[in-house]
Amino acid sequence: INPHTHLPPEITRITGITTEDLLDAPEFSEVKEKIYNLLEGAVLVAHNARFDYGFLKHEFARHETKYSAKQLCTVRLSRALFPELQRHNLDALITHFNLPCEKRHRALDDAKAMYYFMQHAEKKPEYDDVITRLMKKASVPVHLSETDLEILPESAGVYLFFGESDLPLYIGKSKNIKDRVLSHFADDMHSKTEMKLSQQVQRIEHRVTAGELGALFLESQLIKSMLPLYNKRLRNSRKMLLLKRHTNEHGYETVTREPFISGDALGEIRDILGIFRSDKDAKEFLYMTAKDYSLCPKLLGLEKTSTACFYHRLGYCPGACEQKEPSVRYNMRMTTAFTASKLMHWPFTGPIAIEEKSPEGITEYTVVDNWCYLGSIRIDQEGNRDESHTPLGFDLDTYKILRSFLKNSRYNAKIVPLSKDILSEFATGL
Repeated sequence: INPHTHLPPEITRITGITTEDLLDAPEFSEVKEKIYNLLEGAVLVAHNARFDYGFLKHEFARHETKYSAKQLCTVRLSRALFPELQRHNLDALITHFNLPCEKRHRALDDAKAMYYFMQHAEKKPEYDDVITRLMKKASVPVHLSETDLEILPESAGVYLFFGESDLPLYIGKSKNIKDRVLSHFADDMHSKTEMKLSQQVQRIEHRVTAGELGALFLESQLIKSMLPLYNKRLRNSRKMLLLKRHTNEHGYETVTREPFISGDALGEIRDILGIFRSDKDAKEFLYMTAKDYSLCPKLLGLEKTSTACFYHRLGYCPGACEQKEPSVRYNMRMTTAFTASKLMHWPFTGPIAIEEKSPEGITEYTVVDNWCYLGSIRIDQEGNRDESHTPLGFDLDTYKILRSFLKNSRYNAKIVPLSKDILSEFATGL
């Protein structure tokens, strides 16, 4: 297929295809009907099937053709049938099963290799059962129709399950709303929660986002505002506990546990050594850290005693509680011990907008500043603009979402720095 763009050198290196090879190739629009007729009613079998399926679906969508198919992923099939193999990528399977593949990374040759792999897979006694499980069709909940499931989009976003009297039951997010919702009902006999959802759900709503990051933010906001019955962890995340660093009169760093309500001002981030959902979680972390780094439970706020701490008597604490260890040495271990748990400094000079674009033409900007979510701007395919403003203050889930985004390159998003003037306009709703 002629992509009407220059091929990057790395693609040529991997596949052997050059830009010149594609000059006389047909455009997708010229062969789309032929391809559609080949695929219609067939199961799409591929290594990492969802990856290939996404490309096909989006290309058909660009030409106003709806394509939907059942998929069988041979990676999942290999893992289920040959768990003894350390790797299940195509190169590993070609080597292990000695599969013929004349030109690796060429479509037809790779597809033939998969065909030969399927022949090996069919010889396994459990093949039929595994295929049935991997392609299990979702059972339709008693209060829903097949149409309710069929109209769900295969796009990123959030889905909401409602029960009797429109009670919110569950809110989830996914890169593929339809696939994720169907998985709930395909597994309803293996999980008590999924079974209850299947029995109670009477209505499904969905909200499409431009990408995965926007879905994560929207899910977190909706759970906190709607308090669905089965989202217990995020639903109960408003009350938290901070670990704060102080220095006592002898120069030793100490820790206090202080309650915190999601949305309040956080204060000086450099003095926050961790944030937890309960006092129990915080204490368990402190005890473990004290033991791993030879820290003093008394200075960590875990013991109230006028004598040496219990760990000192056991030999874990070198005696900082009785000034037997130099404060400089002790404080250096404190810094090392809490490096991973302490809150990160905001890595930008000011507010930013995180841009995501969907294959369907939706653009979203998530506006954040100093780890706080401020709102979003959404522009649809027709250029219509919609803004939401939600200045919530510091929130642990927002912090974790943003921290993961900054560390992980899987998000298809880019960062746009914002000036204070632009932020002020956004905050006033202009």
